[in-house]
Amino acid sequence: MSKIYKGYINIFSISFTELIIMSKYFSIGEVASLYNLSVQTLRHYDKLGLLKPSLVKDSGYRYYSLEQFYKLDLIRFYKKLGLSLLEIKELISNKVTINDVVELLEAQEDEIDNQIKMLQKQKKSIKNKNKYIKSMISKPLGTVFLNKKAKKRIIKVKLEDESLEDAEVSFRKALNEFPKLNDPLTLELAYEINYEEFEEKEIVKYNSYFIVIEDKIDDDRIKVSEIEEGLYASIIYLDYYINNKKYINHLLDFIETENLSIESPLYESCIGSELYNDREKSFMEIFIKVNKNN
Repeated sequence: MSKIYKGYINIFSISFTELIIMSKYFSIGEVASLYNLSVQTLRHYDKLGLLKPSLVKDSGYRYYSLEQFYKLDLIRFYKKLGLSLLEIKELISNKVTINDVVELLEAQEDEIDNQIKMLQKQKKSIKNKNKYIKSMISKPLGTVFLNKKAKKRIIKVKLEDESLEDAEVSFRKALNEFPKLNDPLTLELAYEINYEEFEEKEIVKYNSYFIVIEDKIDDDRIKVSEIEEGLYASIIYLDYYINNKKYINHLLDFIETENLSIESPLYESCIGSELYNDREKSFMEIFIKVNKNN
């Protein structure tokens, strides 16, 4: 038999043997295609020790057996439940009973219910914020108008110093102490202006600030008050903050001209500095409760 013929037999024999062995395995590309995954994902699973290939040849090629299909099904199942890859690795590494799976499903069901509640609450906050902003910016800017306001629950904080700078600092400290209040979607801040001092000296000083709240607050450290419902004289403007005196005077002149009596402190509220691209400008509202004299 010629050497060349013997060589062909040897080559065929090796290829046939490998073919029999490799028929039990699937390449990384085949598995990726079957599971609609990327090859990089399977390599990542291997690196984590989550799903190691059954066979790695000297060439570096990875091959997977049918047992890996079962593990991949488990990985997909647990990922769909919202578990992290590390959590899945721990589950797969341990013996998990059917009762364990039932408990896991119940726990994830509760978690989803909680997420739904949070999303519903967030949606309500977004809806209320949108409604509030749209109602404010629809009003004529720089013009005093009368409007009825609903009662608002507030957390009122007395100021030790009457400057705005100190009020801002104390406000930030309060938010750090009570993080539940620090939600940009629901946060509504206002200041109570010392009306008598403004009338006398035209100086804006603040008696207190307050945070408007929607939810019930179960904390003995927080004293909840309210802004009364009723008729208010308001002025909304978009301007630099330092110009607030001008708008306070417009408001007080209107009250005097219309022969209205004042029934509350003078309030200043920021509708939203985020609504304008000039960081120094804000949509502001100054309002005070009034009563029509007979």
